[in-house]
Amino acid sequence: MSQVFRVVNQYYDDFESYRHVFKLGNFRFLTCIFLMLLLIVSVLWRLQVISISFINVDNSVKTSFVFILEFLFVFSCFSLNDLRDKQVVSNMQRKLKTNEKRIEKLKSLWLQKTIDIEVNEYLSLATELDSMLVLRKKHSGSYLSSLVNVMPFIYSSDSKNRILALFIAASAATVSLSIAAGANINDVFLVINELGGAQILKYVFLAVFIIFAMVMGIKYTAWMICTALYLMSDKLKNINDVDEFRVSLFIRQLLASHTLKKAKVMAVDILRP
Repeated sequence: MSQVFRVVNQYYDDFESYRHVFKLGNFRFLTCIFLMLLLIVSVLWRLQVISISFINVDNSVKTSFVFILEFLFVFSCFSLNDLRDKQVVSNMQRKLKTNEKRIEKLKSLWLQKTIDIEVNEYLSLATELDSMLVLRKKHSGSYLSSLVNVMPFIYSSDSKNRILALFIAASAATVSLSIAAGANINDVFLVINELGGAQILKYVFLAVFIIFAMVMGIKYTAWMICTALYLMSDKLKNINDVDEFRVSLFIRQLLASHTLKKAKVMAVDILRP
């Protein structure tokens, strides 16, 4: 199994790692760090947690400044990802001796040249690795084996459901408090009549944009921090160490590259009397 672990680690280093771009000598990485720190400070400034005495502007200007910084930060993260992808393509073209530019195709070629099994057997290997993950997690000797175990507490795909549940709960609480204060459905219709349909749509689109921007900012800030922490934890690993995150990425690629074995079709005389 140690040989499989080495293949998993090599796949991660060749295609998924950010160690070649998360460097202090990389201008794009430094730009991301600078914009992220500036964004955090601007949000705290807008929320009046901190104050900047030599800048005296109203809240609308502060809000605009926050959104501009957030746009620049997200764009810089996309730029950093694009740089990583270009480096992967360049390295794999040289390593695999091919002119292929598509990363997914390069991943498939890498698997074919690295794993000594047929492409129609990738599913079996993915199943074995998945079972290994389940058993390893079940019989883990320590509660905290790597920094990856901490990441789900910071952010995971399940967070969307929790955020939605909190939003629904907050909405229900707002409605309940409004009713307790004497509000009724007639007040809602009164507000709609006063604002008009166009103004309401404007507020709805603005609210959607604000929520989307907040989610994107939080997501990429968490991505920067978690990726940096994970790269730091790499220094403590040896070549045979493997974690759930790397194995999951490898399994995903096995499933994407898996092809069914060609079936032997037998000619049958269906016109037999």
